[in-house]
Amino acid sequence: MFPHLHDLYISSCPKLTLSCLPSVEELEISCCEEELVESISSLCGLKSLRIYRCSKLPTQLPALEKLVFFYCDELECIPEQVLEALNSLRTLEIDMCIALMCLPEVIQHLTSLEVSTVLSTWTAFRLRPWFAGERLFAVGSIRYLY
Repeated sequence: MFPHLHDLYISSCPKLTLSCLPSVEELEISCCEEELVESISSLCGLKSLRIYRCSKLPTQLPALEKLVFFYCDELECIPEQVLEALNSLRTLEIDMCIALMCLPEVIQHLTSLEVSTVLSTWTAFRLRPWFAGERLFAVGSIRYLY
């Protein structure tokens, strides 16, 4: 089904789930329900995922290179099981996730991570202790941190 579909944008589709889309490499979801988020794990070729206004996160995305969270207001912490399987993750962006209080320690083991961006003032302020001193040193593969 849709063998040439590479980019997909989904917004406010509460009953939608994804399957059999092996060619999708870039996905953007907005205002989604748990069923859709869980079905994203079936997209084995997914390289870029942008999540807007969602409270749940997919857990199995081994080929993912770029992960963006934007306005995920209910997200307090990125679960370890989300990050620990992201061996290919090169870019992590977090913006306007006002409830986000911490990042899991497993982020230290993401050896492919090159760029980590925390843009919103409030989120960056709350995460500042995490990126201070030894913790920033422990994430030595990050080249840019804003």
